[in-house]
Amino acid sequence: AGGIQTTPSAGGNTIINEGGVDADFRIESDNDVYAFFLNGANGHASIGSNNSDYMGSSNTSGVLSLTVPSGGYAVFELAAEGADSADALAGTINFINTLQTGGNQLVNIRGTTEGSTSADRGGRFSVGTKSNGGSTPTERLRVNSVGFLKLGGGYGYLDGEGSWHELNTSQAATSGIVGICSNASRT
Repeated sequence: AGGIQTTPSAGGNTIINEGGVDADFRIESDNDVYAFFLNGANGHASIGSNNSDYMGSSNTSGVLSLTVPSGGYAVFELAAEGADSADALAGTINFINTLQTGGNQLVNIRGTTEGSTSADRGGRFSVGTKSNGGSTPTERLRVNSVGFLKLGGGYGYLDGEGSWHELNTSQAATSGIVGICSNASRT
């Protein structure tokens, strides 16, 4: 009752604004007049606002903004069902340059499960970058489930005097030492 329903033919599609005119597109919910907004002039999209470019990226395209009411906070979730095994990838954000051969992935940010406690595993965060001339990103930074940083080859922490202390794999997984580290401070 009161809904719009359409069923395209098999193999077909639904097109809005086939002529490509400068016309904004908006979806309204019961409590948000800009639940989804697409700016017809620049193709930028936003969720929760009609401002699809808070950073003023006038020389870019493909901007997606998420805006929440005053006093609220924004949440962006990547959820993977059935990821209850060690080293299961839960989500990835990829930065890709489509102008490079094969649309090369330049950087990835990943969330991965870590540990052996079924249905209650820890998580780790990692950042990978592609080297000049490389084909795929290599992990360069990792924060494991107990909070240690891995920069390049090993886990470690900085002590109060700024000295880097390298940890072996079992120490990095179980030690209660918490610290801040910096690649520049590694020796």
